[in-house]
Amino acid sequence: MTETKVLIVEDERIVALDLQYQLRRLGYAVSDVASSGEEALRMAEEVQPDVVLMDIRLKGALDGVETAEELRDHSDVPVVFLTAYADDRTLERAKATEPFGYLLKPFEERELQVAIEIALYRHSMEQQLREYAAELETRNRELDAYAHTVAHDLKHPLSLVVGYADVLLAEEDTPSQEVLQICARGIAQTARKMSNVIDELLLLAEVRKADVTMEPVDMASVIGAAQKRLRPTIEQHQAEISLPDTWPTVLGHGPWIEQVWVNYLSNAIKYGGEPPRIELGTDAGPDGDLTNGHVRFWVRDNGPGLTKEEQEQLFTPFTRLDDRRTEGHGLGLSIARRIVEKLDGEVGVESNRGEGTTFHFTLKTG
Repeated sequence: MTETKVLIVEDERIVALDLQYQLRRLGYAVSDVASSGEEALRMAEEVQPDVVLMDIRLKGALDGVETAEELRDHSDVPVVFLTAYADDRTLERAKATEPFGYLLKPFEERELQVAIEIALYRHSMEQQLREYAAELETRNRELDAYAHTVAHDLKHPLSLVVGYADVLLAEEDTPSQEVLQICARGIAQTARKMSNVIDELLLLAEVRKADVTMEPVDMASVIGAAQKRLRPTIEQHQAEISLPDTWPTVLGHGPWIEQVWVNYLSNAIKYGGEPPRIELGTDAGPDGDLTNGHVRFWVRDNGPGLTKEEQEQLFTPFTRLDDRRTEGHGLGLSIARRIVEKLDGEVGVESNRGEGTTFHFTLKTG
């Protein structure tokens, strides 16, 4: 078990020495001793203590309360005040820094231990609460995004289906074969779009909740499956796709990685040049070197490129940069990011106006 590191901030040498002895007897590790507020701030940044024991009356420009304020604003470390002063003004100043404990000198060794343990426990609980609040905020944004999809991306195609049905019902006699075919094709095509939206929403939710076993992935097979799924779109746009002869082995979850390639390729086809010329590739990092045990994969298109502002909008739900070429609902890149991050990788984009766009992602080496 790792020892708890304690930073002592005390300008009385004998008091600081006595504190060190007490802490060591209690099983704590004294990371350092500071005699001034300025020294305490520097040491806190250097040694990253688990808790700070802070005397309120310190020599120098900063007293203990002011030092605690700086630590609260710039370091995530709990502070326990140790002081011989209990007057109302001192207490009010100390309370404003939101300390994790307040001990009046002289105190018993057991009181010191209890104060430290309570401070550590409170700090841990507050960290968990912050993480939970951030997760709730993310989930609320996702719920808003789901509502957006249901209200817009499903409602619009649903209205088209109703429109085709109304055409059929409006025919006084039996609809002609031509009308039947037009309406049937329209209903089928629109239903497939609605089904795709629902599938992607379900996948987005699955990726957030599911835990998968990381296994070696045959990237050539995964990309082959992705191309097969996109064959109608590839043929429709007459897209040219070039691939390397070999792929490195990485760790991941094959079906999810296939979805990343599907989304990247689909994006390149829809927003690329006319006809789209797409290149797939891989390297060990942005400079060709291994990057933190990850391999980088990329998809490069011959499209018009993206501005910095457009790049900042990517990988968020329901972003569509060009409605003229596609009616996509903007979930693809958001799903790709969620999948890659779940697999301990990163996504990114590089683009300049008139020079095409390269979308990339990293995965752990196998």
